[in-house]
Amino acid sequence: MEHGFIKDILQKVFQKAVISNELMAILRIDAHTMLSIPENTLRRIIADSIDRSIQEILPPVVDRSVTIALITTRELVLKDFAFDPNPEKILKAADLIV
Repeated sequence: MEHGFIKDILQKVFQKAVISNELMAILRIDAHTMLSIPENTLRRIIADSIDRSIQEILPPVVDRSVTIALITTRELVLKDFAFDPNPEKILKAADLIV
């Protein structure tokens, strides 16, 4: 995913989002600090935090998903060609995987 795409989505979400007391409790921001920070600034801080979290979490998730897909595909190809007498077919299928 492109960084700008994520920012666009977050901007749309946070334009309509309401900062709740529950969210402030999770973020561990006390009431005095919360009252002294303008709501738009809080929205930007939260949006940036979520953006960084997504960027941190996404690459390992994608890598793991790709690994699982490749292993699954390899196993399916091996199963499908297990009894085929022509080894060239499995080599061609292996080339098509990658």
